Amino acid sequence: MLNYIDEFELYMKADKNSENTIKNYIPDIEKMLTFLNKDPLDIKSMDIANFINSLEAQELNAKTINRKIYAIYKYIQFLNSEYDFKINFNIKKMKMKIGMQEYGRNVLNKTDFKRIVNASIRDKNILVTTLLMTFYLTGMRVSEVLSIKIKDTNEKEIKVVGKGRKQRFVAIPDELRKLFKEYAATSIRRESKQKFLFINKTKDSRLSSWMCDYWIKRYASDTKVELKKAHCHNIRHLFCYVCINERGMTIDEVAQRVGHSDINITKIYTKRTRKQLVDDARNFKLE
Repeated sequence: MLNYIDEFELYMKADKNSENTIKNYIPDIEKMLTFLNKDPLDIKSMDIANFINSLEAQELNAKTINRKIYAIYKYIQFLNSEYDFKINFNIKKMKMKIGMQEYGRNVLNKTDFKRIVNASIRDKNILVTTLLMTFYLTGMRVSEVLSIKIKDTNEKEIKVVGKGRKQRFVAIPDELRKLFKEYAATSIRRESKQKFLFINKTKDSRLSSWMCDYWIKRYASDTKVELKKAHCHNIRHLFCYVCINERGMTIDEVAQRVGHSDINITKIYTKRTRKQLVDDARNFKLE
């Protein structure tokens, strides 16, 4: 039975989807097709609804379900475009609504982050220290950080290409430029022929997003930070939270800096975290 996965992958690449997005969507579609056990061109709207109901029955969180729903939406778009498939997939009706309290689940706070960074410093791993500080001091996405080139390290701002192929300029603090120079001066980096700044230690190739998360989880494990908190995107969340709640930046300023196309995404960082809400509830009493 055909599943058109290879064609779907090419379709997403042509549509300028990131490698990370494609890597996440393919398994989601394969699981749906296994669940439905029928030719994709015979799928009906009710089949998709049944699969989404099965995801909810697994008690997955809303964000995970919505990502899978968007993968299905892209797959249906592909079938409609390439095979004259005729399903009208209303993604707004299908997506689960996320309440305000959803923010703050498994967030990485500054104390957690400092423990992870200090572990990398004690280990004299300047690659990871520089990587971590790049995330924290710029709020860039993983793909953006890993696209930094050696020639960018002396610049006061770096041009990056974010989601939707949108370009923006990211300011580089003096502290980070200093770290760039220290890391670039190491023997591993000097001997590399790679144009990209962050490279694998054992082979001369650009560092992967998988390796970024590996290093973060390794030092999180060493310092007893919960592993489910320890991933690159959580440092981006921390950057946004600190900018709004500690540095006094406006929502518009932070949205522009991190490349959010919708400021409603940025507004979430004005909300109290789940832990703060729980702590408030614990201390609630009749005076």
